[in-house]
Amino acid sequence: MPGRPSSLELHVRFNGSCPDKVLPLENGCVDQNSRNVVCVCRNSVGTEEIAWQAVDNEGNPTDDYYELYFDPFKQGPTFKANGQGRIPNKKLINEPPVTSAGELIRFKYTVFTPDCDPRDPTIIIGQ
Repeated sequence: MPGRPSSLELHVRFNGSCPDKVLPLENGCVDQNSRNVVCVCRNSVGTEEIAWQAVDNEGNPTDDYYELYFDPFKQGPTFKANGQGRIPNKKLINEPPVTSAGELIRFKYTVFTPDCDPRDPTIIIGQ
């Protein structure tokens, strides 16, 4: 869809010392009511990037620590927040897989902080 940015920033909202929710600043989904789902368009194949920033309940940036796990296997993709609570831009794959019916795949990942329940938001690529 034209006009969508090729770079999205997601807020990892903290409630106290634990991540509560991942909020898209701009939900690129056709269904704007989709909750905890981020859709990334394909109009800039190879240039889409996503960054994450820890924020408090008011949306102010914090330096809270968290990790993102996209893969449960050893040496898999794991991103860790820097000292400012930020995970800088990460490029997305050029051609995400689709089902045999041509449906887009929902990618789940885990936001983890020690001593907190994990959060499992979703990213859809190709909408």
